[in-house]
Amino acid sequence: MTLKAVETTVVSVVVPTLDRPALLAEALASVRRLEGASLSLEILVADNGNSEATAKVISEFGAERIAVARRGASAARNEGMKRATGEFIAFLDDDDVWLPGHLRDHIELMRGDPTIGAVLGQVRNASPDLQDVSDPWPSEIGPPQRVFRQLLGCYPQIGATVIRASELARVGYFDETLPSDEDWDWHLRLALASRVAFVPTPCVLFRQRPLSGGDLEWQRMRFSRIVLWMNVKRSPKRFSVIAHAMAALARHRGGYAYHFACEAGWAYARRSRSGARLNIGRAIVASPPHAIAALFQHTGMRNALAAFLPARKAKGVH
Repeated sequence: MTLKAVETTVVSVVVPTLDRPALLAEALASVRRLEGASLSLEILVADNGNSEATAKVISEFGAERIAVARRGASAARNEGMKRATGEFIAFLDDDDVWLPGHLRDHIELMRGDPTIGAVLGQVRNASPDLQDVSDPWPSEIGPPQRVFRQLLGCYPQIGATVIRASELARVGYFDETLPSDEDWDWHLRLALASRVAFVPTPCVLFRQRPLSGGDLEWQRMRFSRIVLWMNVKRSPKRFSVIAHAMAALARHRGGYAYHFACEAGWAYARRSRSGARLNIGRAIVASPPHAIAALFQHTGMRNALAAFLPARKAKGVH
């Protein structure tokens, strides 16, 4: 689709960052590539750091730097949104990049239906070196009245979302008290406050983090449960979505269990018996059935069980 309006549409793009100038340059280059005669992009880089290298990158791409003393992506995004002057607001994390098809289908849909407050697009997972490693997801999202239920069962990627700036008064800002899952919380509140639509357009390459010990996911697992039930309580139809929410929680826990199984295998391969034992325990806490299933599906998990054997039976592993 192409924008039907002749006048230029201004989109404010909020990019939180913290001392990653090389990644930030890739992100901002992908944003600038989308500009055209009918689309002007106001890039607002909300900077949690104080790096000269970061400031140089921001200047090179003609973006505006917003210094943010409060740490965290939520605080950074909030300050960026407060400074936005565009009709629409979009987001991009500093370690991800936009794909060429982003923005225009979102805007076309909202131009055609003034009741739609935001539009979600598709995501492609990418390796740390930005190689595409997945099919676009989600494959589909139902009509606006069903979006909240669907978002209970998945974590939308903020880089594929575009919102009318006028909707912020209804949705509000990111919750700065949440140390993780703040973007999922915001999307759930968005689905409760606004009509949210979907375009099957791949919008962002979502860079996946390498395995690193599982601590971040262990913290996030706790807050995923808090965010889910907090938003179920906010829903005016909370009693009708409880069963759906419980099923969604089980799926999330299963995903965490599988991740911890991967972390256990990774730790054991690096000769960390304690890391292997820790993440096997985490997998069991996350979801015992999924942890057991991982024994049959994941070679690394089976190998990591050797961490529970006497050290002499796992030669060379500490």
